[in-house]
Amino acid sequence: AFGLPDRGRIQVGYKADLIAVTESPLDNLESLLTLAKIWKNGFAVAFEY
Repeated sequence: AFGLPDRGRIQVGYKADLIAVTESPLDNLESLLTLAKIWKNGFAVAFEY
């Protein structure tokens, strides 16, 4: 991805920031406003709304 060989996949050794949502953003774009879980640099991030 963008010439960076350790990105672009969910795979051991790759760098990634991920979010989990409770419903598909394709069905409801506002689901991106209420995240279920966040991972930054491969670690789960604690957060509250």
